[in-house]
Amino acid sequence: MQKSPKTRLNSAQEGFRERTGQKTAPRSTPKSPKIPVGVIVAIIGALSTLVVAVITSLLAPSVTIKATATAEARLTSLLVAALKTPSATPLATLTLPPLDTPAPTPFMVSLMTGWTAFKEPKSAVQLIESAQGLEIHYSLSENGWVSISHAVASGELVGSNKLVLYSSGTGALNTLEIKVVYQPNTTTNKSPTFSVLNPRATTIDYSKSGLEVPYVNMMCWTETGCNGTERVDVEKIWKVEIGISARAGDEGGSGMILVKKFDAVK
Repeated sequence: MQKSPKTRLNSAQEGFRERTGQKTAPRSTPKSPKIPVGVIVAIIGALSTLVVAVITSLLAPSVTIKATATAEARLTSLLVAALKTPSATPLATLTLPPLDTPAPTPFMVSLMTGWTAFKEPKSAVQLIESAQGLEIHYSLSENGWVSISHAVASGELVGSNKLVLYSSGTGALNTLEIKVVYQPNTTTNKSPTFSVLNPRATTIDYSKSGLEVPYVNMMCWTETGCNGTERVDVEKIWKVEIGISARAGDEGGSGMILVKKFDAVK
C-alpha cells in the first residue's frame, strides 16, 4: 500500500531522530492557573457568609438586604482577586470589604396613655378609651378651645426629632394643634409652649400616613415666655398636647377625633 505524503514525512522524521539519537519531545499541555490555598479558604468563608446572609434575609428582609448584597460583592471581589493574583501572592495582600452592620432600631416612644383633658370655660371635652384608640369628643364655643395633655418624664423624648399622630375625625372642621410645653418658669410662672397649627384638619384621615410634626417646625407662643426665634429643646419637654380650637375660617361646633397612635420618633 502506498503511503501518503504526510505519513512518509513523519516516518522520515522519526528515522532521522533515531540515527541522530534525538528523542521525540512530548507535547506540552497548557496548565490552569494555580489559586493559593489561602484564597480558596477565604472564598469558602465568603460563601458561608453569603449563605448565612441569604437565610437571614428570608427571616428579616428589611434589615439584612444590605448585608446580603455586601456578601455577594465580597465573594465576587475574592473570585476576581483569585484569578488575577499569582500563586506566590500571600492572602494578606487581599483587602476584604467589611460587612455592613444591620440598621439600628428606630427610636420611638408611645404617647397613648396618661392623658388629661382641659378646656376654656364655654367649651366641653370628654376622653373615652375604646378598642379603636383614644376618642376625643368636643364641643367648641365661638373662638373656643379644648386640649388634652400627656406628661413626659425628664429626658424621655431625647433622641426623637418629631411627633407623629395617627388619627381620623368626624364633625365640624376646626384647627388641630400639636404642642410641646416646658415646665413653668420659677420667676414668671409661665410655661413656654411651641406648636404647629393645622387649620380645618380635625376630620382629615391621618390613620395610615400619619401627621408628622418635626420639632424644628414648631413655633413659639411668645405670650408663654419664649422668644419668637426660639426652637424646641427636646430635653426641656415637660408635656405633649393635642389641641382643638375654633380659629378664623373654622366652623366651631362639635366633633370627635379618634387617636389610633401617637409617637415621638426619629
